[in-house]
Amino acid sequence: MSPGQEKFDFGEFLKRTSSSKREFDAYVEKVSVLAGICPFCKKKKVTINLDSIYRDSKGLNSNPDKVFRKTCGDKECTDAFRLKEIFPHEIDRSGVPLLYRNARKKDFTEKQWFLAEKALSIAILGKNGVGKSHMAAAWMAHWIWYIPGIKTEWISAPKLLSDFRDSYNRDARTSEKQVIKKYTNDCDLLVLDDLGAEKITDWSLSALYIILSDRIEMCLRTCVTTNLTMEQILNYEPRIASRLMAFTRIKLEGDDQRILQGRRKNERRSP
Repeated sequence: MSPGQEKFDFGEFLKRTSSSKREFDAYVEKVSVLAGICPFCKKKKVTINLDSIYRDSKGLNSNPDKVFRKTCGDKECTDAFRLKEIFPHEIDRSGVPLLYRNARKKDFTEKQWFLAEKALSIAILGKNGVGKSHMAAAWMAHWIWYIPGIKTEWISAPKLLSDFRDSYNRDARTSEKQVIKKYTNDCDLLVLDDLGAEKITDWSLSALYIILSDRIEMCLRTCVTTNLTMEQILNYEPRIASRLMAFTRIKLEGDDQRILQGRRKNERRSP
């Protein structure tokens, strides 16, 4: 250990972060932590600058992963670490169904992805099984990567309406306002899957309209998937169709991949 340095004490660090900035700075002057060689570039040392995380110290808990940087700090190494150690957990917490958690933009053509990548909100249209939900999951993963900490929700239209209905029960734990807030103010990015699969009533249409309208007015990222055409949506609910006209619309075409996969499985099983 070089002169002027002292052994890093994690407990002492936590104690200092809750003290004044002056006391914290005095402690940082004495302490530097070398955590070895970066496991990604295998060249540079991993150096922790405690002062650089002072701004986050008020929310710091006793999890060492919040303190110790695992790379040398170069963007390539930091991205590699995040992709390996952090990004999978971010996807797990995002609400994306397990079936689509490996969906990425590489699964689509450049033309298809160009429209999705540049848009604030998208509506993905197409028949059953052409990859609408898969593309929605890839779109969500894209923004989770580029906006760390983004708050996301994934919900099917029937489930959303079920949440609304449950809010009217006498013993409901959440109110209608809380349901709306969850999918608007509390959510930076929403995927509303399978619009049109729900039972159509004036009440259900009003509930969906409230969510979409509020999100558009607040400029929040939103993705809607549906097997309805825009003409069918216009007949389904003109107000919702009008709102979706503000979305970048992407139409996926092709055969039902679920049916094709089922046929391949049956062919492999047959003698």
